Amino acid sequence: MKYANVVIAAVFSLAFFSCATSRTLILSTPAVSMTDYSFPPGTTFKASGEVESTFCQGDDAITNKGDRNVGLMDEVIYKAQQDSGARYISQAQFFTQGKCMVLEGTAMK
Repeated sequence: MKYANVVIAAVFSLAFFSCATSRTLILSTPAVSMTDYSFPPGTTFKASGEVESTFCQGDDAITNKGDRNVGLMDEVIYKAQQDSGARYISQAQFFTQGKCMVLEGTAMK
């Protein structure tokens, strides 16, 4: 009986851990930016590497702190741009992971 309780506890712990760390894709888009809404025709950029950024519910806001219309996706985009120095992120994929938003893509400078 003692071993059965240990096995049951281990199964519940494993189930909780896997749910907390699993990612769910919610959006794929060709490009995102929190700093530029458009670029003049003919503007060229160079890929500067892959970027992955995470912003979680409860983290301190890094965008305009007075704007209540900014959500987790906006924050993670802005954070990815700040961390990589990118003008925009191409081939952006957004995932949820627990209470966090994760952005993966290519930094474009």
